[in-house]
Amino acid sequence: HGTHCAGIIGAIGGNRKGVTSLNPDPNKLDFFISKGLRDSGHGTLSGVLSAVQKCVDSGAKTISMSLGGGGFSSITNDQFSGHYENDGVLI
Repeated sequence: HGTHCAGIIGAIGGNRKGVTSLNPDPNKLDFFISKGLRDSGHGTLSGVLSAVQKCVDSGAKTISMSLGGGGFSSITNDQFSGHYENDGVLI
């Protein structure tokens, strides 16, 4: 799923190949991919938070994740809010 979403986001427009996105120029978009779950699609909160931290450390300004399950986590909320307020990262 993540690979599919990244492909749609990063698709290069105007080249008459495959799909297109809002990205007409491949020089305007960099990807950093960090894996937070196992291949089975399951994982831990610490794995997800570690993956987010790696993205932030690499200079990400937007982090896209498709996660499900579990309830509200103050740990996650605090980390994500901190990245938004201190690092300007939208998660």
